[in-house]
Amino acid sequence: FGTADDVDVDFGPDIYVPNEGFAGTEDTLNAIAFGLSTGPNAPPTISDIADQTINENTDTGALPFTVDDIENPVASLPLSGASSNTTLVPTSNIVFGGSGANRTVTVTPAAGQTGTATIIVTVSDGQAQAADSFLLTVTAQTSGVSGSSGRCFIATAAYGSPLAPEIVILRELRDRILLPTPPGRAFVEWYYRTSPPYATAIAGRPHLRQVVRAALWPVVYSAKGTLWVHANPLGGFIITLMLSGFLGFVRYRRRTKGFWGTK
Repeated sequence: FGTADDVDVDFGPDIYVPNEGFAGTEDTLNAIAFGLSTGPNAPPTISDIADQTINENTDTGALPFTVDDIENPVASLPLSGASSNTTLVPTSNIVFGGSGANRTVTVTPAAGQTGTATIIVTVSDGQAQAADSFLLTVTAQTSGVSGSSGRCFIATAAYGSPLAPEIVILRELRDRILLPTPPGRAFVEWYYRTSPPYATAIAGRPHLRQVVRAALWPVVYSAKGTLWVHANPLGGFIITLMLSGFLGFVRYRRRTKGFWGTK
């Protein structure tokens, strides 16, 4: 390139007019321009989520979908959800999971509600958006016992989300320990018939939620231990044997010389 002082270089009278989208600089002679043409922003993309039909007092589970964007890292793309029927599905009950390009959405209808709602999932890159919608149909419960995704009403009201770790433990206790036995199924049926009014009362009172969470603490940890023993029968047998031996030793010592050797 030359300059205005170079007699061998003639820039001529032409004026450079940048195209739309040009970002850069020109020299003072309007003869040389430096820059890049950025072009319009391309919107992100989102895959299709199929329509869903579930029973009342259950959730959809984690529904997978993918997002992509040619100009931004997919991990940085935020998601938002909307419901056409917030009585059936409050917006706060649309929960996202996953990371990167592989995302999930879990939709939990309000307790005891049936009907339809269009769920809209939107992905944004900060400048443009893309959305996908699916129809959620919630039907009336036809049997006394809900499936494996059914909610624990009182515990859900206390912890505020059906995805809370404590709820997951209680749900596993129901599915793996209670439902396989007739007494357990009878208890679950009774619980689902009687607990919704109590859950409604608990959900609207923050102080009562704290009290119920404290009351559920030993139940949750007992359930956790029961599930561990159920999954590890040999370990459970060994622990039971050790406890039995320790209690037998304590009883023997008390009958002879006292617990620590004094009579």
